[in-house]
Order: sequence, then C-alpha cells, then structure tokens
Amino acid sequence: MLIRLRTILVIFLTTVVIVSFSVLVGVRIVRNSVEASQEADLLSFSSMADRLASIEIEALKTKAYDSAMVLAVSDAAHWPGIVSLLPYWHPELIAASIWDSGGIRVASTGRYAASEEVFNGWYLSQPTRGQPVMSSSIEVFDSLAFFVATPIPETGGMVLILTLPITYFSDLVSDLIIWETGHVFMDDSDGVLTSNFRREWVENRVDFTDMADIDDMNARLVSELRQGLQSEVKIINYSISGVPRLCAYRPISGSEEGWLLGVVAPLPESPFRNTESALIAVGVISLLLSLVAALIASGFIKKPFERIAALKEEAELTSKFKSDFLASMSHEIRTPMNTILGVTEILLRDDALPQNIRQGLNKIFSSGDLLLNIINDILDLSKIEAGKLEISPGNYEVASLINDTAVLSLIRVENKEKDIVFSLRVDEDVPQTLYGDEIRIKQIMNNLLSNAFKYTDKGEVKLSFDVCYEGYEGTGDRGQGSGDGGYEGYEGYEGYEGYEGSEDEGTIYVLL
Repeated sequence: MLIRLRTILVIFLTTVVIVSFSVLVGVRIVRNSVEASQEADLLSFSSMADRLASIEIEALKTKAYDSAMVLAVSDAAHWPGIVSLLPYWHPELIAASIWDSGGIRVASTGRYAASEEVFNGWYLSQPTRGQPVMSSSIEVFDSLAFFVATPIPETGGMVLILTLPITYFSDLVSDLIIWETGHVFMDDSDGVLTSNFRREWVENRVDFTDMADIDDMNARLVSELRQGLQSEVKIINYSISGVPRLCAYRPISGSEEGWLLGVVAPLPESPFRNTESALIAVGVISLLLSLVAALIASGFIKKPFERIAALKEEAELTSKFKSDFLASMSHEIRTPMNTILGVTEILLRDDALPQNIRQGLNKIFSSGDLLLNIINDILDLSKIEAGKLEISPGNYEVASLINDTAVLSLIRVENKEKDIVFSLRVDEDVPQTLYGDEIRIKQIMNNLLSNAFKYTDKGEVKLSFDVCYEGYEGTGDRGQGSGDGGYEGYEGYEGYEGYEGSEDEGTIYVLL
C-alpha cells in the first residue's frame, strides 16, 4: 500500500509541476497575445469609426459649400425661398440662415437657426480661409445644436450657416458596437462630448474636464485623453466601478477643428478573455486526469515492487537464519578448539616428549590453530552481517599483547616444515599501556603473522613494534616474503601499507 501511495504521489506531483508550469507560461503568453489582440480590435474599430465620422463631416461641409454655390449663382431676392428649401433637400438639417459681414441675418428658416450670438461669438472667431467650418455644441435659444458655416462666394462676405440637431453625431455612431457594450464617443478640442450613446451627456454638454474633478481615476483619464491630442492614436487602460476598460483614442482625421474620437469597451466582454479561462480549465482537467492515471498506473507498478519487497524480506530472513546458525555453530566449535589448542600447548612444553609424539602434537596444534582462525573469521563475518559486531575498547597491557603474539608465532615456526626464522623488535618508546580493543588488535596481528608464515617458504619473519606520533603517516612500505611465494597487496593496520614478496625476509610493522 505504501508503494502505491508513493507512486501516486510521485506521478501526481510531477504532473502538477509540469501542468502548473505549462499553464502559467501559457497564461502569460495568452495574456500578452490577448492584450495585443484586444488593442488591435479597438484600433481597427476606431479606424473604421474615424473614417465614418470623417466622411460625414466632409459630407456636411460639402453640402454647405454646394448650398452656398447655389446661393451664389441665384438672385439675392430668391435667397429666402432657397434657404427655406434647404431642410427639405437635406433632411438632417433643422434650420438654415444667411448672414452678412456686419452680423445682420438676411434670411433664415427653422426655429433653431443661428442667432446673432452664434454668428458673432463663434463664426467670426474662426479662421475660415473661405472654407466651410463646423462648430462644437453651441446653445441656441433653449437647446444645443451644431452649426456648419461657409462663405457664399462673390457676395461680399455673405455667410451661410446650417443647423444640425445636438444628437446628430450620436445617432450616426450609436449603432457601432464592439464586443457587447463597447461604444464610440466623440468630443471637441475642449473635451466637450459631441457624441455618446448616453444622449443626455451630449444634451447636457458634459465636459471631461469637469469629470476630472470627481475622482482621481477620471483625472488620470482626462490627463491621458489630453495627451491624445498630441498623438495620432493612444491606447488607455482604466477602470470605472471596478470594471477594467480599454480605450482607443485618436484625432478625427477629417476634422480640421481638432475633434477627437474614442472607442471604449469593458475588458471582461472581450472574446479573447475566454482563451485564458479555457487554458486554466484545461490545466485543471489535466490535473484531474493525471490523478486518475496515477491511480491506474500505481496498480500496475506496485506489483513488481511488492514482489521485490517479498523477495528482499525472504532473503533478509534467510540471511538472518544463516548468520544466527553460523554464529551459534562457530561459537560452539571454538570452545572445544580452544581446549584442544590449550592442552596441546601444555603438552608441547614437556621436553621429555618423544620426537614422533612432538611432531604429531605440532601438527594437531597447527591444524587446530588454522581451524580456529577460520572459525573466528566465520564468527566475525556472521556478526558483521547480523550487525552485531562491536568494538570494546579499554586499557590493555602492551607487554601481554606482544607476549601472546610472539608465543603463538614461535609455535607456528616450530610447526612449519620451512626454513623460517622469527624475530621480534620492540621500540623502547612503546608505552606499557594503550587504549583500544585488545582482542581485535590481537586478532589482526595474528592474521598478519599467519599470512606471513603461510606465504613465506624461507628466510625471516620479523615483527616490529614502533611508536607512531601524531602527523606520522606510517612507516610500513614493505612486507617481504620468500622468493617462491610472497604475500602481496595486504593493506595493513594503522599505517601498514602493502605486503610485497621478496627473496629472503618479510617484515611486519605495528605502529602504535
């Protein structure tokens, strides 16, 4: 069960990291793409609205110019009749009037024909250069209206002024909708709305400058809109009532009066916004599917692991039984072997023994010693495998260690049918007492000497005890056996390096 849970966790967490990273990167890329697409949408839409507004403004000026040309080629006595017909010829007009250069109205039709204040206050202040001009919203009587004025050629300064309803441009662009509620608005060079889907704003002559006093957001918006006067096109991000919006703002190319056009749309309505949400949804679905996949995969993956776990447990149990058996048997065998070796050693001390009996006892002792070493190695190996081998350090007498080792070596020399001499050298600086595990140290030394005697056919086996001070990296650089054999490659104890064969002697260094 634990293996299955781990498998599920690994697969699921890996998928979470991969999917999360992919979704985050994807959202980042999509967001940049969405923002670029949204801006491109609004720029394209504003360009279309700009062309429509420019064409309409140009058409109004053309109508004013054409009407002025009709008046120019007509008798002045017919002007009142021609003026009265202009609203019929151009239904978008609600009034028309003719003024002389002195500000006297010569002819007019319609209630909202230009007043003296309109002529003197607006028209005379315009640098007409003989071309038609258009006004922003101007109050006339009890309402607001737009005016298009043009000089009548060759009449000595006569001027034709046409009147348009205040909602004219709002009606023109009211059907232009982007996304769901995105709309077009227009304002004049002073920031006064000339077109908006909220007609009451146009009828009340809402000024963006006044709106800037309401809050900081409007103030920032107005500031950025003002900057739009200086640029060809400007993209503005802002928020109203917590709803983020995007606005494309540009000068109307067909307006010489400096009118501006903007397209504003709430960002949540953008169809591109769904792309980001869809990507996140795909990520969530992928995580759910990965969890299902992890559950299914874990069922297949756990089977070989469970088999391996069972085999491991079986092998460990078998190893434990083997180690316990070897530890028990080697212990039971070592006790009688020690007895045999001890009794044999006592008998060998009797100088009166016949030679043939001494030889037999030497062989018994040699074989028993070899067997005891094997048993000790088996016991140590089984303890290591069972994790029960312990080091028991303590103070011990160096003289006792040397004596036991030397005595055992002399017995080995006597039992070997080889021409071997055993010699012992002890440095005078060797202390009387040392700290360590005497049994293990003695075991190591006996193993070294046993190998030395085993692989040396003739010559000398020399055991030297030296003192190794702190910072000393060992003296042992050679251990040499006979020319026939030679024990090679033994990596020594406490600084002893390499037991390499030679022709006549082997030296074992013990560094204390």
